[in-house]
Amino acid sequence: MFAEKFSPLINSFPQEAEALRRVASFVEDIETRKAGRLKSVKLDPNRMFDIAKAGSVSRLARVVQILLDAHIFERRLLVKFPSGSGMMFKSYADLPEVVRDPDRDIDFEVTEDSVEPVYVLVTNGIS
Repeated sequence: MFAEKFSPLINSFPQEAEALRRVASFVEDIETRKAGRLKSVKLDPNRMFDIAKAGSVSRLARVVQILLDAHIFERRLLVKFPSGSGMMFKSYADLPEVVRDPDRDIDFEVTEDSVEPVYVLVTNGIS
């Protein structure tokens, strides 16, 4: 199970263990009840903060860094389209100046307001 990847982290980082347990529980819940949705999990920083009940931004940063270093989550950038859908990119260097919103069939300029970080589960090898 995917959630089992958290056990070594919980043991290795006792100060962040509770927050890691909460994230593991969230992932396990999705894995057991909605396994098909596992590959589509995208969490913005606010949602990650709520799930982990981090208490502070610095604690959230530590928890997120642990999850990134363990290759459980990857940080991506989501460009939100005017229609509400969006497109993901790996880094700011990959962001184009203009993208096409396929739902509205329009081009629009990528601005700071249309880009937000998201965390996606690394599901390589997970079926």
